Amino acid sequence: MDLNAFQKVLVEISKDDYEYLYEMYLKENEVPNLKSVRIGFDRMNSTKYKIID
Repeated sequence: MDLNAFQKVLVEISKDDYEYLYEMYLKENEVPNLKSVRIGFDRMNSTKYKIID
């Protein structure tokens, strides 16, 4: 069986919309804008979103 058959389709999102999602994430979770938080956010969403220009 081909493992690529199970690849998840990424949602395409603009840089501006991705930044908006990040700002909303910070507000909803009441966390400060730290480098470690941003890295975690990016890793968490790397399998969900594809950022386009």
